[in-house]
Amino acid sequence: MSKSKKQQLKDRSNLFKFESVTIKDEEMDDGWLKPNKVHLVTIISFIIFELMLVLSHFAGTEYTTAQFISLSVVALILARQIALDFAYHILLEIYNIPLIIMSIFIPSLVFDQGTITQSVIAGFGMFGFFLVFTLIASWLKGQLAGIGGGDILFAFAIGGFLQGFLIFISMFLSSMLSLVLTFFYKDKQNVPMGPGLLISFWLCLLYNEQIIDLLNQYLG
Repeated sequence: MSKSKKQQLKDRSNLFKFESVTIKDEEMDDGWLKPNKVHLVTIISFIIFELMLVLSHFAGTEYTTAQFISLSVVALILARQIALDFAYHILLEIYNIPLIIMSIFIPSLVFDQGTITQSVIAGFGMFGFFLVFTLIASWLKGQLAGIGGGDILFAFAIGGFLQGFLIFISMFLSSMLSLVLTFFYKDKQNVPMGPGLLISFWLCLLYNEQIIDLLNQYLG
């Protein structure tokens, strides 16, 4: 392989092999995070998410062992996705698919919230909304919109896990977080949506009761 061709390849040195084999170079953009910092940001993000999980317990949410372990697994996946999105602007299907499966079964079987059918309907509803929105936005712009396939797949997990009114709260928080991120991002036209989606989803997943109580208090 020539030196020029090697330079065109993305730095995959900090990707796990099972991650690397699932993506092509043309699917990966250059984000602000250097590839050699991916593992560090993953660890830091996971620690922050776990601290938020513990704090939600002190905020009044009681977890069984199964619930705490389930949420910790979700936190680890989200942390890795955040690091990869900041580095390569991509949410990997190899992580989105497990999240989708978890979003179908965990709410009803682990948290006793809703039913599997409700999770599936809500998941497909969010997936369809993101897909249609992307197609319309791309048609109006005359080029592919900034929402990637990974974002659309992850939308299923948002619907499946949150269901109901919290989905809209998550979308609102996601927009606000993405707007804040834009101020700190040099390339204003290439700001990843993933981190905003992931963080807002995690906040709504952990603090759903507190958020609903707060809305009821101020909105009646």
